Amino acid sequence: MIIIPPKQKFTREQIIRAALDLVRRGGLQELTARNLGTELGCSSQPIFTEFQNMEEVQRETVAAARTLYHGYILNKGADSNAFRRIDYIRFAKDEPQLFSLLFMTAKKTEYSLADILSGVFTNAENLIVSVQEDYKLSREDSHTLCSSMWFFIHGIACLCANGMTQFIESEIEALVNITFESILSKLNKEK
Repeated sequence: MIIIPPKQKFTREQIIRAALDLVRRGGLQELTARNLGTELGCSSQPIFTEFQNMEEVQRETVAAARTLYHGYILNKGADSNAFRRIDYIRFAKDEPQLFSLLFMTAKKTEYSLADILSGVFTNAENLIVSVQEDYKLSREDSHTLCSSMWFFIHGIACLCANGMTQFIESEIEALVNITFESILSKLNKEK
């Protein structure tokens, strides 16, 4: 009598968790069926009992990375101090490959400079309104302040994610605050 071992069964969550670990270590290019099977300790067959193809696995992995990112950002809200917090930069330092996947990988959608904020942040509208109200700015000036700060913070985050600068919290917070106050002051003088 030949005994056939039972097929290994993995949940979607287990597969995506393994996929995230692969991406964390080597980027999206490491997310192949073979590598994912190896990560799970099996062939690639169990992956395709839960997912139709690797494109679906990649989409779910990106969604899981975005959920992790939101844990850094959204749990603190979209108030007018959002750009004074350095959570976005901290995410880049802590999760450089996931940061790269979400914010440094070319997408099929290109945003104009005016639309980049809403293209990147799911809570951009709340942030713009909050800054507008708290700092008594016009909508246009509030958008300018938020967009300018994001460009600045994104630059520092990219440097941290690529290991080109150290993450020294006090220095980064000081730079962010000086930049915020400088832009705000310039906008107020133009009124």
